[in-house]
Amino acid sequence: MSPVTVVELAARRRTARTFAKSPVDLDDVFYCIKVAVQAPSGANSQPWRFLMIDDPETRKRLRAACEEQEKRFHGSVEASLEEWFRSRNITWQKPHLTEAPILLAVFSNRKMPYAKESVWLSVGYIILALEERSLSTVTYTPPYPEDLRNLFNAPEECMLETILPIGYSADPRSKEERRPFQSFIYRNVMSQ
Repeated sequence: MSPVTVVELAARRRTARTFAKSPVDLDDVFYCIKVAVQAPSGANSQPWRFLMIDDPETRKRLRAACEEQEKRFHGSVEASLEEWFRSRNITWQKPHLTEAPILLAVFSNRKMPYAKESVWLSVGYIILALEERSLSTVTYTPPYPEDLRNLFNAPEECMLETILPIGYSADPRSKEERRPFQSFIYRNVMSQ
């Protein structure tokens, strides 16, 4: 059996918002973080910080805080985004924050150069590593991440970028269709 290529991992990966109750092996999560820290970073600053959350009470408090933020956010979005949410049955409710056995909060150290860009590169690495381990996630970005600082006891320089619920997918939805890669490529100039 030949090894799976990166393009094959990327092509089969899909977002999951519903998770099975099956436990996740922490070694698989550590493996994904080990992959993530190999991502390139501006000035080799390696500005990422990862907080694993597996305590049910902490996850419950986090979900409550995030859902309060989401109610506020969903009440203020433009009509086109509201319609997009509705078409995909995305609401202010975030059950994946308590259903997934593990949450991985990913922070950037904002004092380091190119922190946000570098951390999001590492998130891409994590997502592919999760797929390699047959695990799923959704990149959940709370609307007001600063409001969660106390819950995480995060230092001032750490900015929450995303929360990755990690588990085995129980989401019945299929992967959203992708346009052919050639439709995104230009040569020498960006012409219409």
